[in-house]
Order: sequence, then C-alpha cells, then structure tokens
Amino acid sequence: MAIEKLVWYGPERFREIHDKVKKGMDASRMLVEGDARRSAPVKTGHLRAFLNSKIEVSTDTEIVADIGYKMKWGNWVPYARRMELGFIGIDSLGRHYNQSPRAFLFPALEVNKSRIKDLLSR
Repeated sequence: MAIEKLVWYGPERFREIHDKVKKGMDASRMLVEGDARRSAPVKTGHLRAFLNSKIEVSTDTEIVADIGYKMKWGNWVPYARRMELGFIGIDSLGRHYNQSPRAFLFPALEVNKSRIKDLLSR
C-alpha cells in the first residue's frame, strides 16, 4: 500500500488569483475612466483634465478601483459632483441653482458592466 504525499498550494494559488483580479480591476478602472473622460461635459476642460483613478489594495482580500476627483497636487474640480448629480438650492457663495444632472461617471460604469465582468473573470 503506497502513501501519497499531500501538498498544499494554497498561498501560491491565492497570490496567482489575487494578481489576476488586480490586473482585471486595473483594466476595468482604465476602461471606465476613459469612457467617463470622453463623455464629461466640456466648458473649460477641467472635468476631463482632473478626472483620475487608482487601484488600492487595502488587504489581501480587498482591491478597490477609485475613480473620480481627488485633491491632487492642490487641484480639484469643485463643481464635479454638482455636474454628476445635479443641484437645487443655494451654494456657499449665495448663488441659486436649479441644475439638472449631467452624469458621466455613473453611466460610464453602467455601460461597461458586462466588459468589467469579462475582465474580472479571466
């Protein structure tokens, strides 16, 4: 009777899967950012210029793609949220707004959902 040796490859497989998911998230991030940038409303070009994204790996099991407007080198677009979601009311400078949304970030994500699923399932 022969005794078989059982070898555990869990850590190696976990790292392999983790790396593949990170690559899929990175490709998804670039896809959504590109579509959002192309569909952003343009007046001055700031919405397109300051749109940025990054991948954050906070734990071994959590990988997050962050896409939007962050304070980067002291620059940011204060009206980006208002453009995406719309705004009705008075702003901090006392100006009255009844602005309809001109969404571009959320639609870019929605349009690419099936492509993102494909990228993450590779």
